[in-house]
Amino acid sequence: MTILVLSVLSPLGSPQASTSVWSGVVSFPDGVTIESNEVVQVSPGTEIRLGDGKSVDVKGRFTVLGHSDDPVILNSIDGKHNGIRFLEDSRGLGSYVSNLEIQDNSYGISMWNSDPTLRNITIFNPDFVGVDLFSGSNPAIDNLTIEGGGQDVHGISNTWRYGIGLSVGSGSSPILDGLSASGLITRAVNVWGGSGGLFSNMSITNISGATIAVSTGIWIEDSVILGINTQMSWWAWVCRSGRREPPWGSACTRCRPPVASPRGHRAGPCPPGWCSPREPLERWRR
Repeated sequence: MTILVLSVLSPLGSPQASTSVWSGVVSFPDGVTIESNEVVQVSPGTEIRLGDGKSVDVKGRFTVLGHSDDPVILNSIDGKHNGIRFLEDSRGLGSYVSNLEIQDNSYGISMWNSDPTLRNITIFNPDFVGVDLFSGSNPAIDNLTIEGGGQDVHGISNTWRYGIGLSVGSGSSPILDGLSASGLITRAVNVWGGSGGLFSNMSITNISGATIAVSTGIWIEDSVILGINTQMSWWAWVCRSGRREPPWGSACTRCRPPVASPRGHRAGPCPPGWCSPREPLERWRR
């Protein structure tokens, strides 16, 4: 394990900031916090290990510099870790994560009112949520891959919120270019709580199996997104307005397509409170 600590001039809220370089294998059984006056740089090929239920909490600047042929690996010492958490103090400090693989995780990357750049991120089988955005977060995300999700807690989870790839909530608005999501139990993309963003070049396959929520490729509730160049198999888009009657003029019906049929759904009206399609049911993707 190599952690090199320097002291350099920095704009991170104090005249001097502590700068650390992680390389080799670095282990944090109790998790680790990168404080608001700290900068951490992670070298290519580094393996970061966390204890069960622990996380890397980022208040300062976190820079992960993996390469396509030498990625940084984040996994557990034992059990399942809670990934990387960008907290509000990290906003505007230029955190950048590139070529990172996340394994053995309950959560992959979470953020609250933060704006890191995430590029070439692969998350394997997150129990609950792969990338989770809250409180007005607006990251730039390029090439996010999520393979599987929720299988290890299916049937034992006490919340519906598991097996989700990307969740965007409470006023968040990412710019996403490139998502490959497959084998998730509940949802590939979950947008809620007055959120938005630009979502382009998404490939979504095999989203199924949830028993206490609706399994769907993309779920949009009380939010508006712009989606470009998206390919989906299975039934994909579901909008929900929260109203009792189908809101023909609401933002929800501006989704394209506005809603998709569950497998085996027969022709007929949507349940009360769901957006009604503008096209015949026979044209819905199943």
